[in-house]
Formats: sequence, C-alpha cells, structure tokens
Amino acid sequence: MNITAEEAARIAQTMQVRGLEITPANVESAYANFDEKAFRDKETQRYEALLWDHTSDINGTPANEVIEARDDIPKGGEVLLVKDYEAQGQVVYFQPFVPGADGFVKITNKNWKVSATTLIEELVQRAIQSHLADEIVLAAKNSTGE
Repeated sequence: MNITAEEAARIAQTMQVRGLEITPANVESAYANFDEKAFRDKETQRYEALLWDHTSDINGTPANEVIEARDDIPKGGEVLLVKDYEAQGQVVYFQPFVPGADGFVKITNKNWKVSATTLIEELVQRAIQSHLADEIVLAAKNSTGE
C-alpha cells in the first residue's frame, strides 16, 4: 500500500501528539509491508448481511422481546442485520433505516444490499485503520530495538 511522504508525516505527527514516538519512516514501513487486498478480503469474509425475518432471536434475545424493546422498527419495514463470524455470528448491526441517509429512509428489499455493502465497508475500513496503527507502532518498536 502506497503512502506519500506528506501523509506519512501527518500520521506520525498525529501519533506523536498521543505520546507515541513515531517517525514518518515507521509509517512508511508499515504501509509498505501491508497487503491491503488480502486484509480487505479476509475482513470482508467475516461478515454476512441479511434481512431479519422478525422471528429469529437476535444475539440470544427472543424476537418478540427485540420488537417490544425497540420503537424504531417501522411497521411492515425490513431490518438489515450484519453478523460477524469472528464474534460467533453475533449481530453487530441491527439497522431498520438506511445508514447515512437524510431522514429516516426505511430498509427495503430494494435498498438493503447497498446499505449492507456500505456498513460492511465501514467495518472493514475501521479494521484497516486499526491494523495499520498497530503495524506503525510495531515498526517503531522494531526500529528502536524494543
């Protein structure tokens, strides 16, 4: 994965503000050794998106209790679920409305796949950022012999 010298310097500076001894070279090293495609593919495969049938339990909670406890499930509306199979198939998103839409746009049979792709991509992007941050810190430790 490529990074410009300016981006590396900005990331190093941001991490330095947080008290970490990071150089732009540490950032560049971490990015150079990162296989984004392989990581992205692996992260994407851990998730499954589906429409809720309104009868299945959600993370061990009976469907009727979920429905009673939530006031954001539109009548006759669909609910998008995203499950994480690295978390034993737990539902990590219970989404009755299109994420990021202006106002409350219901999830439907027509829009749920686009919404699912958006949610999963956000999860993958967060994982990439977290992994790169860890790799940058590791590169800094390796360069100082810690």
